[in-house]
Amino acid sequence: MVVVTVASVDGAALKVGSATPNFTSFSPVLAATCCAAPALTAPASLVPAEPITQPDTPPAGAPPAEWLRYHQQMIVFLEWQRDIEQWRGSVEDRLESVKELTRLVPEILERLGPATLSPEHQWSVQAAVKRLHDLTGIAFAAVYDELRDAFHVGTYKEILDSQ
Repeated sequence: MVVVTVASVDGAALKVGSATPNFTSFSPVLAATCCAAPALTAPASLVPAEPITQPDTPPAGAPPAEWLRYHQQMIVFLEWQRDIEQWRGSVEDRLESVKELTRLVPEILERLGPATLSPEHQWSVQAAVKRLHDLTGIAFAAVYDELRDAFHVGTYKEILDSQ
């Protein structure tokens, strides 16, 4: 909140409260420094999207100013070509990395093997075995033996999650 005190012509002070300041009316310099939107500049690593064409060679006997402009334009053109080649190289490198990783996915999946019971499902199996034991009096080991036999696994934790 800004409180502005303004002296009137007859000497009486006038107080204005709860004013939202309008800095542009006070000072254009203040408005430019604190109220202006920050200028955004493109990162230096960006390559211009539009192609830069090679400048035309000036005719023989052209003034030095025209040759200077030609060489400045050639510098811009050659730098653009270099940047495009660097960008293409980085894209090709990343593409090769993606291809390598994609090639490895089947091998990784094979090494991981099929998805077995998650910890939550293992807990559910344990709870069900306990409940069967409590209701029927069958020994825990007997229930787990039945599970292993039914699913053809060495332990109930090896049961596939899809089953």
